[in-house]
This record gives sequence, C-alpha cells and structure tokens, in this order.
Amino acid sequence: MIRIQKPLAGICFNLIKSWVEVARRGKGGDIDANGTPWTRLTARELREQVLSGFSTDISTRTVYRALDYLVELKLVCREKRHLHRRWSNQDYWYTIPEPEEEAPKVPQALKTQSGSQLTHVANTSAQLVHIQAPLMANTLNTLSKESDLIKPPPEGMPPPAVDLEEELALEPADLQAVLSSIPAPKTASQLQEERKKKDRQRELEQQRTKQQAQANDARKAAAAARNINNQNWIAAELGKIRQKMAQNQAKGFKPTAPTISRKRVLDLPERPVGRDRQGRTVKEVWVSGFKYLVVD
Repeated sequence: MIRIQKPLAGICFNLIKSWVEVARRGKGGDIDANGTPWTRLTARELREQVLSGFSTDISTRTVYRALDYLVELKLVCREKRHLHRRWSNQDYWYTIPEPEEEAPKVPQALKTQSGSQLTHVANTSAQLVHIQAPLMANTLNTLSKESDLIKPPPEGMPPPAVDLEEELALEPADLQAVLSSIPAPKTASQLQEERKKKDRQRELEQQRTKQQAQANDARKAAAAARNINNQNWIAAELGKIRQKMAQNQAKGFKPTAPTISRKRVLDLPERPVGRDRQGRTVKEVWVSGFKYLVVD
C-alpha cells in the first residue's frame, strides 16, 4: 500500500474519494459507459473545502501540486471530459482507479515434505499485496511422524502450540495465595448491617439538610425584622422633625447687606406743544424719564 507523504495530498485524496462516492450513487458528477464514476473539481473548489473543513488557507498553486502528486502516484485518474466550456483547463474530471488484484505466488522452497503447499494469508490493497500473517501449514501432514515432532519447525513456520494445562499449572503455595486473595462472599447479616448503616447515613444527611434550611429561614426572618425596625425608627424620626417644624414656623429673615433701590421716575402727563406742517397736534410724552414727541 502506497503511503501519501504530503498531508495536503492526503486531504485532497479524501475529498476526491468522497465526491466520487457521491457520483457513484448518482447524485452528482458523471458515470461513463464502463460504469466508472467521475467528479469535476477545480483547484479553487478544493481550496475552499480545505479552508472550511480544516481552517487552513492555501493557494490554488499548492492544490495543483498536490493533485499532480496524486496523479503521479496513480492514486487518482485525471481526464478532460466534456470540453464545451471556454476555459478548458477548468474541466478536469477525477476518479479513483480500481485496485488491481494479483494472485500471490508461492515459492517452490516453501513446500512441506508431504507435498502439501503452504497457505498464504494476505491482504490485497490498492497497489501492493502485503503478507500480514505468517505462513501456515497442514499440521496433520507435517506432524504425523514422531521424527517431525522432535525436529525444529522449518524457517518461516510458527512454533508448535504449548500445552495450556502445563503452562497454567500452579504450585500449591501459589494456588493458596490466589485463593486467599479472593474475597469471601458476604453473609446475610453483613449485608443487612451495611443496609442499616446506609439508612442511618441517609437519615443524618436529611436531618443536616433540614437544619440548614431552618437556619437559613431564621436568618432571613431576622433580617426582615431588622429592616422593619429600621423603617419604623426612620418613620418616628421623620415625625419628630415634622412636629418641630410645625411648632417653630419660619418668621422671615433680615438682610445682612443694605439694598440699593433706583430712584423712581415719575411720568409727567402729556401736553400739546404745537402743530406739524400738516396741521396735526404734536404732544410731549415722558416715558421712564425720556421725552418723546408724538402725533395722534
């Protein structure tokens, strides 16, 4: 299996794979005549998906390099399909190639003495076939003779199984220590005593909670009584102040500095002083110490 060394290339591979699965279900993209699903993705769309999903801001040029890396590893197939747009460079379609299954070859040297061929336990991936389990042989054929039991297993073969009874056998002292470490089951009287103890603890906890609630209520009542007493005292003091104010009413005050008053100007009565050119009577009128000539 090929390992993707670049993190951004791995992210782009997972995004392309998810969109190819969407196209495979017929909810987007395109399916060719061979049944291969294709999805159209631009570098800008991949950049926006990486930014929204991983909070990483990258450039489109970096996305192009990651896509070229995937194409070089043959993990992604890229083609230009449906070239009907003006900008054909944006019409790139991607798909995931199908894994190529290769039959594992068995070397001639890895055959048993009886002629039975060894069985491979393998896992086929997208690119390479890795043998993950050791080679296993037919133990009925290989261990049929006593000489085979004495001989060591051939190279590449797993060691013979060990008898579990011999492996798990314990000395009497060890067995006694193990048995003594196991707690003895509780009797009915012990269980009843534990139940009574839990009930007493529960009752004590309830009494403690009740006492705390009563203390809180008493504290609140005392605070309310103090507030009422304070309000009554304030009302009594205000009553005394009002009573004193009613007994000693204000009698005025004398000014400390002499007041300066302006002289009063007496307005003289109007009197005629003559006639104008048009023959109208002109009168002399005094207002606030100023003389005016008016015509009716």
